[in-house]
Amino acid sequence: MSDGFLSLHIAFLVGALAAFADCSILAPRPDPSRYFVLEAVTAQDALPVQSAGSASIGLGPIRLPDYLIDRREMIRRRGPTEVAPSTIDRWAEPLDGAIPRILGLDLSAQLGKRPVILYPWYETQEPDCQVVVDFERFEIDADGNAALVARFEVRGMHGGRRRLYRETRAFWPPVTREPAAFAAALSQTLAHLGRDIAVAIQELEATS
Repeated sequence: MSDGFLSLHIAFLVGALAAFADCSILAPRPDPSRYFVLEAVTAQDALPVQSAGSASIGLGPIRLPDYLIDRREMIRRRGPTEVAPSTIDRWAEPLDGAIPRILGLDLSAQLGKRPVILYPWYETQEPDCQVVVDFERFEIDADGNAALVARFEVRGMHGGRRRLYRETRAFWPPVTREPAAFAAALSQTLAHLGRDIAVAIQELEATS
């Protein structure tokens, strides 16, 4: 084999390898990300409490832990001090917007469709009762259950301005191990929180 032919053969092989590498590395690949949303739970599923009065409810501020803010990935807890964001399963909207909206719908359903105003509101919209919520956890726990831990305060906005303080700890097993089932289970924990808030609102109104 002549030197010229050998050089041409090597050049051909190098070019073919480069083309293969270019196709396999630089070619666009499909995005594996999957997107999910929270959903409001129907009054029947949420075990609604009896409506009490027609006063408006102000919901918020609602505060989330920093590891849930500005993050779209679903979070799973690995241990007491470790959490792991999913690499492909994401929320379709930020939780700091989704949670107040869905919780507001759940709460309204619990109280007979009473008006729920999301924080912040205009002075002309000042509600009769305000609910402030601080989330500690909203995630899939190490056992694979949806987990919600939150403390909330219910305060009257007029008269004696009485206040009640409560804590909700809700854990809901998903029907399957699929991320859509995790999203549905987390929605159920929000409905549980809505029920607890509704009961506290009734208690406050009954003693005002």
